[in-house]
Amino acid sequence: MLLNYPLGIGPLTPFTFAVANSVYAFTGGMANAAYVALVLEVLDKRKRGASTGYALMSSSGNVPSVYMTWFDGIGYRHGGVRGLMATDAVLGGLSGLILLAVARHLVKGESAPRAKSITA
Repeated sequence: MLLNYPLGIGPLTPFTFAVANSVYAFTGGMANAAYVALVLEVLDKRKRGASTGYALMSSSGNVPSVYMTWFDGIGYRHGGVRGLMATDAVLGGLSGLILLAVARHLVKGESAPRAKSITA
């Protein structure tokens, strides 16, 4: 997340860690709540297999935790605490830019005029 950027460049003090970690945990909780709301909205009217659908979608939402732990470990190995925080901030920023590009592409696709079909 971009919220790790201050930890990457700021002073490594207990106060900085406590404030940054609190903000990070709060925003992470808000993101998780939004994700669960999305999953529940998708599964809204499903009568069969709702629990399976929820389990599959919920587990797919945890995949980033796995690969980010690996990437953060690489950042820590090469740059210590600052490398870990910088890796998390950069990859979070890149994934945010990718998400915005995909969303923009989808919105453009919806607003494009569609040709009328000619039926005989």
